[in-house]
Amino acid sequence: MTDMLILGLIVLLGFIGGEFAKKFGLPKVTGFIIAGIVLNPNLTHVVPVDFTKHTELLINIALSFITFAVGGTLHYSKIKKLGKQISYITFFEAETSFVLTTIGIILVSPLFIQMEGMHWLTVFIPVGLLMGSLACPTDPSATLAIVHQYKAKGPFLRQLWV
Repeated sequence: MTDMLILGLIVLLGFIGGEFAKKFGLPKVTGFIIAGIVLNPNLTHVVPVDFTKHTELLINIALSFITFAVGGTLHYSKIKKLGKQISYITFFEAETSFVLTTIGIILVSPLFIQMEGMHWLTVFIPVGLLMGSLACPTDPSATLAIVHQYKAKGPFLRQLWV
């Protein structure tokens, strides 16, 4: 398969996944993520493993455009005015995802990870902490996509974006 065909397949399945998620009342981003999981080179082998290595530059350029678009809509005066609210939202979003993911993985992992000589302190708690720390980082582009899709309105968004 040529690189252009693979790229077209990725875009097509992303679009279909987004529309499918929208029909179920979910954000389109959910469909994009599911399409990405389905096209994972290690899972379905539709996309070759080396394709992701060759498209690293393209991925960085796309992320740069997203970051520029998000950053270009923010104004320092608005951010300064809403600084406390932004801090609370950021802190609680990151901490809540960390705590809930860590506790969930610690409680569920004994059902899936079964080896001899395992102990809570040597396997389950470290795996839970690792997964919890991976759940913390947030992506502003996904949040922005959901805000635009649902045409969200409110005092916070009204003050933050012009």
